[in-house]
Amino acid sequence: MIKQSYLFSFAVMLVIMLANLSVPSHAASLGDGNQIPHIGDAGRADYLKFTSAPLPRAFAIAPGGVWAWVSGGDTKELTELDALNSCRQYTEQTCQLYAVDDQVVFDETQWTSSWRLHLDGNAVANAPVGIGRAQRFPDLALTSPNNRPIMLSDLRGKPVFLHFWGSWCPPCQTEFADLQKLYNAIKNDDAISFVLVQGRESIEKSQRWMEKRKFVMPLYDSGHKGRGDKSFRLANGTLLADRRLALAYPTTYILDANGLVVFHQSGAGEQWAQYENLIRHLTDSGIQ
Repeated sequence: MIKQSYLFSFAVMLVIMLANLSVPSHAASLGDGNQIPHIGDAGRADYLKFTSAPLPRAFAIAPGGVWAWVSGGDTKELTELDALNSCRQYTEQTCQLYAVDDQVVFDETQWTSSWRLHLDGNAVANAPVGIGRAQRFPDLALTSPNNRPIMLSDLRGKPVFLHFWGSWCPPCQTEFADLQKLYNAIKNDDAISFVLVQGRESIEKSQRWMEKRKFVMPLYDSGHKGRGDKSFRLANGTLLADRRLALAYPTTYILDANGLVVFHQSGAGEQWAQYENLIRHLTDSGIQ
């Protein structure tokens, strides 16, 4: 009886181990587009079309809500490659497959790790100044929420969620509730900086708009006083046209601990709360 019990237990353990190996890290049914991270209503509607498209088919996604899919390729492998290449046309982020044929293949661990830049110390030290991925974001001169002068570079050592907005901007207003959800999720984490910068209006106007709607997030003053202000001041005293940084209002950047751009979103984003884990993943990258 002891031998039989041992063999039975071993067999059960083996079955469990094999089952765990075969289950993707993001368990979801093929038809459930609500499980796809970052994509909005348009992406989910397109995904529904994908699920009924001819085989072979592949659906690829990237952080920031980019998606692309291909159907009816010569082979499954070529279809996967075509979907990834189509996705890469629209983003600097790493694209990965979400679904292939009738199976969800999304790997959440890969999704999170692909967010980081994976640069060595030399590459970090010599990163050019700019707004593209892996470039060093310009060093803005701001005033902190406690009314002290601060440079963006003072926040190095921790990832920064940097958001340019204005209360005069309808898309900014629309996404603010979602930004509040993200801030609520990370506000008690001292390893992350959350920076809202107003454009083309005074900080007082921004504060009044937020207070009236009961939004509570940290506002950093750009120094703008009204719609005629169209430049941001840098730490070295020079001015930079606001459209060089905020290509549209709103515009969002996520910087790593070294001040390098990891992510860039021009225009309103969707489902900001889903970025929490990606941002937290940057907290252990360290400064170089």
